[in-house]
Amino acid sequence: MAWLALALLGCRQTYDGPPPVGDAAVVYGRVVGLLGGGLGDVEVCGHGLDVPCATSEGDGDFLLEPLPEDADVVVTMVRDGHLPTAYHHHTALDVEWRKTLMSDAIVDLMTGRVDTEQVPGMGHAMFILWAGPDYDAYDRVEGVSFDLVGTDAGERFYQADGGLPDPALTATSTSGSGGVFNLAPGDYALRLSGGGVACEPWFSWDFAPGDPVPITVLPDMASYVDLVCR
Repeated sequence: MAWLALALLGCRQTYDGPPPVGDAAVVYGRVVGLLGGGLGDVEVCGHGLDVPCATSEGDGDFLLEPLPEDADVVVTMVRDGHLPTAYHHHTALDVEWRKTLMSDAIVDLMTGRVDTEQVPGMGHAMFILWAGPDYDAYDRVEGVSFDLVGTDAGERFYQADGGLPDPALTATSTSGSGGVFNLAPGDYALRLSGGGVACEPWFSWDFAPGDPVPITVLPDMASYVDLVCR
């Protein structure tokens, strides 16, 4: 069940949709299910941006434009029967997206592993640690622990090698991922330690190494940040 951990991939050469119009920044790629098949009818929006939402095609391809240039943005993806998900991104990165939406049944399985359930109106904060010199790296980082700056709210978890949360873990496994279930919507910061690595957001240029990593949690959504570790 390792595919559970594949919530955010920087894969290339999958998108075959229409080209962008004009020179503004865009987000493009493919939305897939947990088994890899494309998901159509996914509403893709720029949170808080005056940008028309896009809808993924039958094979999952989507193109969201125009976006502000050189800016940190949050892109949301919503589809019936799946957990609404928000991804942090910096629009200077011209990287094809491959995003996985989790079904409601899988979300129930994940929250049940830490003896909780999804609370209406609350959100989830999740992170994935990638190792390597570029954003197409697939290796994950283990042995890293985290906390949320200034709060003990929510149910913390780390994902096991197979992708499901394991209450016995105190740091990342080879899945390189973890997070917090059921946080009040708002702005938070993840502080990482251990693993012998330095990690920085995949989605932002304006970041000082060692600083806590910002993450915006939206109601009834899972909010993801990707971090590249060296």
